[in-house]
Amino acid sequence: MDVPADAPVRVDGLALTAALAEVEDVHVVVLWPAARSRADLPAVVEGARASVAPEVAVAALAPVTDAVKRVEGDRVVETVDRSALRRVVAPLVLHPVTARRALAAADGGVVSPLDGLGSGGRVLPLPG
Repeated sequence: MDVPADAPVRVDGLALTAALAEVEDVHVVVLWPAARSRADLPAVVEGARASVAPEVAVAALAPVTDAVKRVEGDRVVETVDRSALRRVVAPLVLHPVTARRALAAADGGVVSPLDGLGSGGRVLPLPG
């Protein structure tokens, strides 16, 4: 599926449901930025395939550049150190079980595919 480049990965749940329904034997689900060339798609899938599991996704990771604050009520209590934080952006490669869990947990038409990872799930950096 095509998704916006360098944006938080969120997809139309109906489109993802339809895409999964069209195929029977899915090994991985790839969410690909619409603006990115598909020339390296096979290499990305092959590099990620061995790592993807129901509790493990593989994704492009980008540094967090916005200020992050911890707030209690209406008071800022802490500025969070961003050095260890990353944003998950497309491309994102995940197991079909993870995609289906995200759809089952969806509260509307927009789905965050990583919602399908359980507690303790992992997001590994995209190889290359």
